[in-house]
Amino acid sequence: MKFELLKQSLKKSIEHSYKLVGDDNFLISKSIELIKSQAVDCFEEFNVQVIDEQISLNQLQFSLETLPMMAKRRFLIFKYLENSYLKLLNDAIKYEHIVKVFVNPTISVDGVLVECSDVSNELCQKFILNEIAKFDISIEKNAIDTILKLTNNKLGVIKQECDKLISYARTKKTITTDDVKNIVIPSEEYYVYTLSNKIDEKDLENMSSVLNVLLKSMDAINIFKFLGSYFRRMFLMCLTNNDNEIISIFKNLKSFAIKKARHYILLNGKNFYINRYIKFVDLDFMIVSGKISAINALYEILFFN
Repeated sequence: MKFELLKQSLKKSIEHSYKLVGDDNFLISKSIELIKSQAVDCFEEFNVQVIDEQISLNQLQFSLETLPMMAKRRFLIFKYLENSYLKLLNDAIKYEHIVKVFVNPTISVDGVLVECSDVSNELCQKFILNEIAKFDISIEKNAIDTILKLTNNKLGVIKQECDKLISYARTKKTITTDDVKNIVIPSEEYYVYTLSNKIDEKDLENMSSVLNVLLKSMDAINIFKFLGSYFRRMFLMCLTNNDNEIISIFKNLKSFAIKKARHYILLNGKNFYINRYIKFVDLDFMIVSGKISAINALYEILFFN
């Protein structure tokens, strides 16, 4: 389930277990707040427990069996898990007074999956407008689009950058596109996205510049992995003639991204992307087997003819 559907789902019913998975801490915190607001109706200080360090099996069992204080449910947030907890947690379905939330669980636990990572442009736009409106400030449409591009739709990052923009614009009451470009710090994902654009455009000079910026803040192996997702996506797009909307649903891609991919595949030819994906797979194996360093593999894949 996408984060955006969580609130709607909770209005219908609340489950006994949720798994929050993703890298956006803001979305994780918001998800916990939403579930807690439905799970606990009073005496939060007695009915909410955060487990963020190792506890004994006896302590865990006690937490699961403890009845709520003058309320329908207790709410347990698991930020720490280990294999020895598994049987108790999977048996906990019999405790109807408990609602459990697992934050990026490291073991296989039961629960409704909530994805706390990328969210839609529409939700991000609405969030930005709501944040700006609290201070009676306006924002240009292109400025919103630029924020989304620079932050890669990470709501936690958007919140931080909106706070900076609001402080800056309180006297002039309007946030422009230039303000955003001057103040918002581009995310690493933005630079990786820019790097993939330079590959599509066969812009070798700027490809090198973007890579150098990335290498100052990211390990070469992580950049390589990010690019792997891009090469894999383009490879799959080369192999399918399915309708764009069908691909959007099954590959979890935005429609504009599919149209962009189609455009560059037509422009550069399918072999350009198929050969690069095959090269990526070979280089990935060579990195794992210690035959090439990640940095050399990066240069190989980027400047491969």
